[in-house]
Order: sequence, then C-alpha cells, then structure tokens
Amino acid sequence: MKPIFITRLLVMCLLLTGAIHVAAKPASAPEAYQLAKQYELSHPDSNLYYLGQTIALAGAGTQIQADAWKDMGNHYNFKGLNDSAAYCYDQAMHIYEQLHYAPGIANIINNRGILEANVSHHLKAVTLYKQALEMRLKIGQLQHIASTCNNLGNTYLAMNNIAEALHYHQATLQVRYFMNDSAGIATSIGNIGTLYYSARQYSKALKYYQTGLRMQQQLQHQEGIMRGLLNTGGAFAALKQYDSAAVYFEKLNQLCDSLQYYTYLTSGLNNLAEARALQKRIPEALALYQQSLKLSSEIGDSVIIASSILGLAQNGYYGNQKLPQLLEAYRIAETMQESRLVAQLCEVLAQTYEAAGQNGSAFIYLKKLTAINDQSILPEVYQQLADLQTNYEVSQKEAQISLLRKEKELQVQKTRLQQFYTGGALGFTLLCGALIGLLWYTLRRQQKSNQTIRQQAEELEAHHAVKDKIFSVLSHDMKAPIISFTHTLELMDQNILTADEFEFIRGKTLEQTRMLKQELDNLLQWATLRFQQQQNDAMDTWSLQDLTQQAIRLLGPQAEEKNIQLSCNIPPSHMVQGNDQQLCSVIRNITANAIKFSPPGGTISIYSERDGKHTLLCIADQGAGMTTEQFQQSSSGKRIKSTPGTHNEKGTGMGLMISKLLAEQNGATLTLRQTSGTGTTIQVSFPEPTAK
Repeated sequence: MKPIFITRLLVMCLLLTGAIHVAAKPASAPEAYQLAKQYELSHPDSNLYYLGQTIALAGAGTQIQADAWKDMGNHYNFKGLNDSAAYCYDQAMHIYEQLHYAPGIANIINNRGILEANVSHHLKAVTLYKQALEMRLKIGQLQHIASTCNNLGNTYLAMNNIAEALHYHQATLQVRYFMNDSAGIATSIGNIGTLYYSARQYSKALKYYQTGLRMQQQLQHQEGIMRGLLNTGGAFAALKQYDSAAVYFEKLNQLCDSLQYYTYLTSGLNNLAEARALQKRIPEALALYQQSLKLSSEIGDSVIIASSILGLAQNGYYGNQKLPQLLEAYRIAETMQESRLVAQLCEVLAQTYEAAGQNGSAFIYLKKLTAINDQSILPEVYQQLADLQTNYEVSQKEAQISLLRKEKELQVQKTRLQQFYTGGALGFTLLCGALIGLLWYTLRRQQKSNQTIRQQAEELEAHHAVKDKIFSVLSHDMKAPIISFTHTLELMDQNILTADEFEFIRGKTLEQTRMLKQELDNLLQWATLRFQQQQNDAMDTWSLQDLTQQAIRLLGPQAEEKNIQLSCNIPPSHMVQGNDQQLCSVIRNITANAIKFSPPGGTISIYSERDGKHTLLCIADQGAGMTTEQFQQSSSGKRIKSTPGTHNEKGTGMGLMISKLLAEQNGATLTLRQTSGTGTTIQVSFPEPTAK
C-alpha cells in the first residue's frame, strides 16, 4: 500500500501546486486540455499543470477527464516514473470502462504493456500488446494498430526472438506506408536497423539508423531524434569508432537534459561513459557512470543500474571490493532477463574469481556464459536478413528507373508552369506601364479614366489571386507527394525494402503520381480560365449521354477503389451544345467530388430531365452534404481550400469553381439542388441547342 499512497500523494501535490508555476488559468476543461496539448513537447511542466486543471474542471467520469489521466500517465511514463504512470492509467481505465469506450480501453492496455516492457516483464508485455492489438483491429484504428505492432516487435527483440520481431516490424512498416505516416516510417526503419544490430551486422544497422535519424530530424520529432541518436551512437561504438559514437551520445544527453526525458538520458550517460572508457579517458568515464547510476537509481531503471555498476567495476572504481557489486549487478540483470548484460557480467565475474584463485566459481560463470552464447547463435536470422536484401536488390534498379522517369515528367510539368508564370509577370510589367499612361490621361478625361482604372485594378487583383493560389498549391498540396517520392528513393538507395514492400509502395506511388497529374491539370485549367474568360466561338451539339459515359469511364477505377456504384440514367435524346472537352470536364469534376465525399459502399446517381427549354443534369451522392453557403463559397472562389475526403483524399479545392467557370463559358449554369435527407445534388442547367 505504501508505494501506491506515495504515488497518489505525488500526483495530487503536482495538481495542487501547478498554479505556482503557470500563470494562465483556464475557464473550462476543454480549454485546459487544449493548452495541455499545446505544451506537450515544448514545456512538460506546463503540460502537466494543464492536465491537472483539465481533471479538476471536467465532470466526474467524463471522457475528457479520462483522456487527461491517460496523457498524464504518458507524461510520467516518458520520465521513467512507472508507479505514477500506472496510477494515472488505472484512473483513466476506470472511466473508460464505465463509458464502454473501446478505443480508450485499448489505449490503456497498450500503455500498460509499455510499463511492463520498461521493467523487462516481456511475457506480460506481449500478452497486453496482443490484447490491445485484437481490440484495435476490430475498431480499425490504423495508426494505433501500427503502434502496437511496433511495440510487439521491440518486445520480441528484447526476448531475442528475432523471427517474431521481424514479422511485427514488417507489418508496422506496411501499415505506415499505407497511411503515408512519415514519422512512423522513420521509426520502423530504425527498428529494422536494431534487428541488424542484434544480428551483429553493425554496418547495415548504422545505415538504417542514420536514414531514420535524418527523417526524424526533418520532422522535428524529439523522441524519435533521441532514439535515433542513441541507436546511431551505439552502432558507431560497435564498429569501434568511439569518437563518432561519443559525438552522438553527447548530443543525446544535451537534448534529453533540456526536455527532461530521463529514460533516454540514463542510457545516453551510460553509453557515453563506455565510449570514454574505450578511449582510455577513465576519469571522465567514471564520472559519467556515477551520474548514470545516480539518475537510474532515482527513476528505478534497473537495467541501467546494473550496466553502470559493471562499467564502474571494469574501470577500477570499486578496487578490490568489486565482487559484491558485480554479484548484485548480475542478480539485477538476470531478474530483468537482459541476456546480453548477463553474458557480460558472467565474463567479468569469471575473470574476477579466477584472479582470486576461486577456480570453481570461475568455472560456473564460464559455463553460464557458454550457454548464453550458444543460444544467441541465430543462423536462421542471418538467412532471413540475407533473403530480405537479395529480394530487394533484384527489383531495385528497375524501380529506380521508373521512379526517376516519373520525377522527370513532374519536373517538365513544373517547368511549363514556371514559364507560364514568367509570361504573366511580363504582362504585369506592361500593365503597370499602361496604368502610368492612364493616370496622365485622367487629368483630361476624369470620369472615363476612373472607370478604366477600377477595371484594371480588379484584373490586377485577380491576377495576384491566381499567382498566390499557384504558389500555395505548389508549396503545400504538391510538396508533400514530392517529399514522399524523395523518401521512397532514399529507402531504395539504402536497400531497405523487401520485394512485397516495394510492390506495395510502387502501387501507392503510381496512384499519387496520377493524382498529382490530375491536380496539375486542374490548376493549369483554372489559371487559364481566370486569365481568359470568354465565350467559346465554336459551339457544337453533343449527346449528354455520351459525354457522361466518357467521364464515368475515366473515374471508374477511383469509384471501384471505394466500392462506390455509379448509376447513370440519361436518355439518348437529351442533347447539349458547347465544347465537348470542357463539358466533359464539368461532369468529371462534379462526379470526382461526389466520389471523394461519398462513404464506401455508397451510390452516386447521375440522371437528366427536361424543364421547359432547358436540359437539367443532376449528380447526387450520399455523403454528408453541403449548405448553400458552402456551395457558394466553393464555386465562387472566395474560399479555395481543400477538404479531405472520406478516405483522406487530398486536392486543391478548385473542382466546383472550375466546373462553374466552364459551365458558364458554354452557356450553362451550376446550382445546388435542395433535397431532403443527406447527400449533395449538383445541378447543371443546359439551354436548348440552337441551330447554326
């Protein structure tokens, strides 16, 4: 009872005294929780204070109160305070169970597994992780599924079960590629590096670690950076490049100290001490081992305690009294099931007993060391890793050529867009000269000139809007896919992907390339319409049924991917007049929007009807629907902002606006048709064709 009482007292004291350190007083639980999230990484103390305020302000037994308890548990977990974290998780679990909130329950079970793994209770951790994974698979939380698979991979690695670790880390990587989760991909790459490290292939492990670290630094993910620094330094140390190892460990210690991440700090101090000892800088090594031992004792990190004692003993800190210390370290390492550390201690104990003339005891520890080394010989692991590399190298060159070709095509399109903008800039310069002449002309023809100036100003504002939108799309909507292509090429260059992973990524990359081309086409078409808004000179008559079928054929694969049925009911007698390519673009854009915002398994109805001298084309979906105000903003261009679809599809937010402009150029009108129930129905009204 005593540890739990102390834990509760510690948590409640932090809640009550938080106001001393943080000035802002939130008025409600949601406001406090939003502030806690804001300070989660940048200011841990403020984060903890606002979580306490959330718990105090929230109603008892509410979900936001449970979420705050859960996040507070995560805070203590990161700091290595397992007892405090466990207490907070218990409070959150009690509320989640009362609310029957399955995602929250799965989250707490997963986090309890992390606590068990922290103290090397690996079998308990695996049981909890698998229970959480089963729940998350039923819920369908992809991000959390990847997180739990990652935890299982790390735990099996700690148990020396490389085959299971490889299985779960490969599953994690595939899910994260499917989600386009850059931070998760970087973490998985580092974990696969750890598999190579465990197989003693340190050079390959170093390449994985450095690739993962670069990605984490680009994403500014602090915990990932700390893990990458620790792993990269360890790989350099294993390769006996101690100066390089020390550089990474020093960076890790500085970052951990600034963020108060004590779990990584103890590991960083211990590893830096080992590097200094191997550099023969013994006084520095002893001081670092003592710091590591003191801090790990404060937070209860048993593995680092045993490792620090071993380092102190090996470097003469205990003198002739090192045997009791080594035996205590051996007891801790064996209890924590740390086979690698146990093997090191067995070797040192055997040498110590032999030097003392106690050959019987020395023989016992040598025998234990031999048994551990026999268990660590894993030929099947080497074969798995070799097969992984061979399968990838077979397809590497062909994949690189294909991706480079696509990248070149994108570069050509970008160059054309830049040339288009350069011409526009020249036009703006000439326009400014014309405006100077117009200003002089206003001295004699004031009224007429004022009207001309207003018209020119409106055109200039429209041109600037086009320019700003082009830069916005290029720098935001199209930058992410290009960065994704770059990371994919880096992974291929580092020999990281299996054949199955490559095939999976190739399909995703091709899909992204097609989407990117479609968005570029929309962008160029929109810019052209904004610069040249005039009626078509040549107006031919076309079958509305043929135009619609052409659009459906182009969008068929996109609809099939979401299991959406496209129902078309247009009589062959319904004819429309205009430019066939532009009319088809109107139908295609509206239908693509309907697919984007329709739920999987839905139906999109496309039909036409006669209304006096007009032919009405209607495209109706079963999505969430949109208001008249939303339609007017999207179609007028006053609010050009992309909204993610039901499968998180991205775009430029210009589909409805382009459709409206093209329809008006062909004498048609675009309106939102009011219907009962859910869904959106867009109506295009075509005038009766006129004879030439």
